[in-house]
Amino acid sequence: MSGLDDKFACSLLSNGPAAGYPGRHADSGIVPCDPAESLVIAIDTLVEGVHYRSGTRPQDVAWKALAVNLSDLAAMGASANTVAVSLSTPASAHGWRESFRRGLESAAGEFSVRVIAATVSTGPGVVTMEVCGSIPRGLALTRCGAQAGDAVYVTGTLGDAGLGLRIAQENFGVSNADAEFLMARLERPTPRLAAGRALRGLASAAIDVSDGLAGDLGHILVASGAGARIDVEKLPQSAQLRNNTTEADGYRLATSAGDDYELCFTVPQARQAALEAARPDLGVDFTRIGVIEDRPGLRFVLDNGDPFDAGAAFDHFT
Repeated sequence: MSGLDDKFACSLLSNGPAAGYPGRHADSGIVPCDPAESLVIAIDTLVEGVHYRSGTRPQDVAWKALAVNLSDLAAMGASANTVAVSLSTPASAHGWRESFRRGLESAAGEFSVRVIAATVSTGPGVVTMEVCGSIPRGLALTRCGAQAGDAVYVTGTLGDAGLGLRIAQENFGVSNADAEFLMARLERPTPRLAAGRALRGLASAAIDVSDGLAGDLGHILVASGAGARIDVEKLPQSAQLRNNTTEADGYRLATSAGDDYELCFTVPQARQAALEAARPDLGVDFTRIGVIEDRPGLRFVLDNGDPFDAGAAFDHFT
């Protein structure tokens, strides 16, 4: 283990013995594999000043770092079981690290995953997590199966985290209750793990909405060699978003803001009745927002058929 504080790194590990996890190490862990299942791995990094604000509470940073990785597993229809953590902080940030530890412990308990490996080092604020999970062989959801005629759906509501970020950056005035809801959507997203599992065998393609619907649905279209038409007036929006934006601004946040970590997925016509029957199993509501087409490209339109400028999705390199 490299690092600032070996004792602290060990404190990040899930406490106590666990059946099926024979290794209790520091910077490495042992995870048994079931031959009937495929191993699923997701890894993501949050950088201070890029992916979270410098003033964000450390327990919220821990929650979000785990949640965004679990969201990737949800988009594949996988179950999650373990996480490995790499944390970089200034050497003087003792209180920050302890609050992070408590936040990670809370998040791991909420989502039933075990922290099996951790390293801590001195440097700028950077959190990397690698989450492992599993899925029965042959049932993984991918981005490449969408076909013309498939309906396009999203879970939950879109645009909330984008408005939460605006509140944080611009001191955007909203009621305390609305601000609390929107900031929670930004800093404590909910990975849709139950929904992903319920979509096994139903969805032809899926992805989580992390960088904005325009960009993430675009990944499905490129992988599937297809296009799509999305009805922006059907995009699901929370009352908190509608109460604090103009109609056009709300649509633009819903199409391009990102950070909502909802699932966008496509379903063939023949499976749409089965999807409706499975609605209670998803653990979250979902909305049909458009259709996959043969014509390449992604088109956002209003109910009257006029095109809508959705704006650009988040770009990690700009």
